[in-house]
Amino acid sequence: MFGFLQGRIHKSLDSLIDIDLIKEEVLLSKELNFGHYMFRFSSIDQWLSLSESEMSKLKAFQSKYDITYTLNIDAFNKSVSTWDFFNEKKRKISEIINFFNIHFVNFAYIEDEFLDYDSSTSFSCVVNKIEELISLCHKLVNFSIETSREAKEVLTYLPKNINLTLDIGNYVCYENNFYEDFFSFKEKIGQIHIKDKDSKCESVKLGEGLANFDNFKDLLDVDILLFEGFCNRNSDENIINLRNYSNFINRKILYGK
Repeated sequence: MFGFLQGRIHKSLDSLIDIDLIKEEVLLSKELNFGHYMFRFSSIDQWLSLSESEMSKLKAFQSKYDITYTLNIDAFNKSVSTWDFFNEKKRKISEIINFFNIHFVNFAYIEDEFLDYDSSTSFSCVVNKIEELISLCHKLVNFSIETSREAKEVLTYLPKNINLTLDIGNYVCYENNFYEDFFSFKEKIGQIHIKDKDSKCESVKLGEGLANFDNFKDLLDVDILLFEGFCNRNSDENIINLRNYSNFINRKILYGK
């Protein structure tokens, strides 16, 4: 198995569910030796705005295609009123995690102002907030954080129940050494996001950007790879991308051609 495919839900739930938009993608992903097809909304607000009826639809959809959902929480950046937001919404977030049996939760885009270890919004406060959520969730959730800081710096402050997310595409922007971090801190890595980016930090097809895939074969024995780049805007395009991912892995990574 190569890893999991992680798509984003952009359209309305009715558009996604009623026309069985991803059926072909799910079947093809299994045929091509990928694991579960995972979905996440583009923002946590989309999860929080779900009605009971919509929750039930997503649950039925999950069972029908044997897919899973992931949660991406952007609660620690300037775009939201962070502390009020998290204090008000953490119980609702935990209910979503438990209802859908979500196993991957990523805290993304934690900005530097929240990693200032001497400030009132210090990294230890962020960790404490995440641990409050952990206490409300089922025990199999993999909680991870993603930042632009060097892994060795961040890991100094992480407790045992919170891991680190690495994104091989975003390392193009950070200018850090992806494989050095992977091999040095493998036991604390909770997720590895797979995508490629160019010199402007824009996402491009795998192999067409600046991400370093030279040693990528060493990652294929771990079960936390999430291949990104799929959404329900255009199912035909997703099929093409899916085949391109498979061909790239087989040709470039597995056989070095």
